[in-house]
Amino acid sequence: MKKTLILSGVLLGLSGFVTSSAAEYTFSTTTSDFMIDAGVRNQGYWSPTRGNSDSNQGVIAGLYAETEAGKRVVHSIANFFTFNLSGLNLAGKQITSARIELTTLAYGSPDSSEIFQLHDVSTPYLTLNNNNSANAGIYGDLVGGDVYGSVEIFKTAAANSLQTIQLNANAIEDIALNAGGWFSVGGSVPTAETYYNGNGLLCGEYIMAGAVGSSVQRLVITTEDLEQQVFRTDFQQVPVPEVQHYAMILGAGLVGLDILRRKRKV
Repeated sequence: MKKTLILSGVLLGLSGFVTSSAAEYTFSTTTSDFMIDAGVRNQGYWSPTRGNSDSNQGVIAGLYAETEAGKRVVHSIANFFTFNLSGLNLAGKQITSARIELTTLAYGSPDSSEIFQLHDVSTPYLTLNNNNSANAGIYGDLVGGDVYGSVEIFKTAAANSLQTIQLNANAIEDIALNAGGWFSVGGSVPTAETYYNGNGLLCGEYIMAGAVGSSVQRLVITTEDLEQQVFRTDFQQVPVPEVQHYAMILGAGLVGLDILRRKRKV
């Protein structure tokens, strides 16, 4: 008969806990999913001085100059994107990464590149998407607060090229808090400046101007299962000889020593 040896702090031939591997999932949503206003994407822009229309899906950001009453006026503009997260179920899961994919549209700057930056938004999503006027408070919300990520957009990039902005831990935390609801981001161009063109007109630097057409505004979230400890009982048992077997081995050793001692005496 063979027995199983049990050592303190070590299990041989017993059950134990192991960590299971995590499965990975991808959740994707666009500003065209679950439109708040029929036929209008959940996106747009706000300015403290320039009015807008709720039906306008344009997402220009930066400084925009135009002639008003015979004078050149420069407007600061920030855009926004709102995503529906009703299909994001985080039960037993955690977010590992998130990114926003945006089409660049028209580039309006003499500089070789501009920085586009994303921020958190505290304005309620219904108010944010009812962008029918100028509002300094909402504009300030879109350009302030926590930074979620940024990307450098180059003048030489092809028009309507796709840009990817990796979102940081602040964004991931807010996405998790808003799972099942709505999540908005504000976009600004902190590098935008005014300049004079070849005709001596005052102008402003901007990006993402023009009709949105078939452009992309997408949020992609990667999740994985939370690590789980699984109780197992299928570890291999290690047989250990019984005590009497050790006694037989020890006895044989003692007999050998006695014989060797007698030979030395002869």
